[in-house]
Amino acid sequence: MVKKLIFFILLTGAPAWAGGLPEEYKPKPAPPARPPEEEKMPRLEKPGAPVPGAALYDVRVVFAVGGVAAADIPAATAKLLPILERRAGGLARRYDVQRGPGEGRITVKLKGCPDPARALEILAAPGLLEFQALAGRDEFVKVIGDAGWPTDRLLPYESPNVVLVAAADRDGLQDALRGALEPGQRALWTRQLESEQQGSVYKAALATGDGMAVTGIIDAAAVTDPVTGEPAVNFDLDDRDGTIFSGLTGRHLGEALGVVFDDELFYTPRVKEQTFRRGAITGDLDEGRARDIALLLSSGSLPATLTPVEYYVDGESRPIPKPSK
Repeated sequence: MVKKLIFFILLTGAPAWAGGLPEEYKPKPAPPARPPEEEKMPRLEKPGAPVPGAALYDVRVVFAVGGVAAADIPAATAKLLPILERRAGGLARRYDVQRGPGEGRITVKLKGCPDPARALEILAAPGLLEFQALAGRDEFVKVIGDAGWPTDRLLPYESPNVVLVAAADRDGLQDALRGALEPGQRALWTRQLESEQQGSVYKAALATGDGMAVTGIIDAAAVTDPVTGEPAVNFDLDDRDGTIFSGLTGRHLGEALGVVFDDELFYTPRVKEQTFRRGAITGDLDEGRARDIALLLSSGSLPATLTPVEYYVDGESRPIPKPSK
């Protein structure tokens, strides 16, 4: 069976104006206190925590800043520097983040890094958490059929919002959907999964266009779920994003939301009640991946793209590795 993912939201109470964000509202800077039972969840070690006897490396990587207009690169670079400093601090014993060489470049140095390739991937990751309202499965199947893709090739799967696609069919369906989706609609995909019955598969869902990109996270931590004993990621939204999320869940009571991180669909929970601020992601996470996601969430999402153009390990130039899938 395809391994199920679990996502849950811990209620903190929705304010009376949860349906919208008043203009005069200003976020409170102080983070909320965690309840006693949440404090008992043991936090996992940071990605950069050295393992006794493991090899450590010195890494230097130069990134090109992109994804924004040329005139906006200096401002984007200024915003990127503190985000990269926070990420680098979780990846190595010592680090240095500087502008240059040249305009639109940032150099990151890591000393005592246990996994250079993984560190490179984390530094450049968008780090974006999203919640997206989903269309029903029947509506999605109709869109697939209208796009000219044979719906009888969809694999049997009982879900009100998700279709199951063989790994060999993913690219073909993705291509067919590109010209068939209406403005605001978006196909969401999981990572490749393994099924005992169908082999390598993907899950896909259709986002309707009503959703939110999370830009205000007060705290995120990799923990051990006290119920399942498996790795998890807890996070707290700031008041602004918590209010927007409260409005989103209020509009979609009884419906499904897609939990999306860096364009990967994690889970499609049904909204049972209007919720605010606090949540967790669990399931299909090993300790390393939970730590990485927590580090990315707590560091903040990137305001521009970062493309590695130079990569050195212990002073030796290395080919830039391809991102893992």
